[in-house]
Amino acid sequence: MRYFDLQPADNLSAMGRITQDIGDVSGRDPLAALKELEDLLSISLPPLDALRRCQIAEQWEVLGNYSAAEQRLAEIELDGLPDDIKAQALLRRASLCRWTNDAPQAIHLAKQALELARQVPDDECAGEAAAVIGYAYWLLDEYEMAYDALRQA
Repeated sequence: MRYFDLQPADNLSAMGRITQDIGDVSGRDPLAALKELEDLLSISLPPLDALRRCQIAEQWEVLGNYSAAEQRLAEIELDGLPDDIKAQALLRRASLCRWTNDAPQAIHLAKQALELARQVPDDECAGEAAAVIGYAYWLLDEYEMAYDALRQA
């Protein structure tokens, strides 16, 4: 039984919404769903390969396995990726930095993701990037800047 299903998408941004589908695994084994997603890496084109690695990294991050998430993100080459996928990759790296308490790097990467997401435009990615910026500023005890960033999210 498949825990998620890849449907044809009109564009690469629509493929990014797969993460939402796999994210709800209540009552099911999330590691089995993650294994299915990793199996798909062998049959994808480079942009979709990068997007799937982002999705896998996000799921590892949710499960608290930051080293596995970091490994998947390290496999992504940003050069030559479409801006919408590059924004997702930068966002995933920023989020991981936030969870590993590297707030300055999280802010730096999330600002890059935010800029790209606004250009694409991808409001969901932009909102998530602003939230990561806010959380990272909060880690640095910069509460006013955190509040401003979270308000944008």
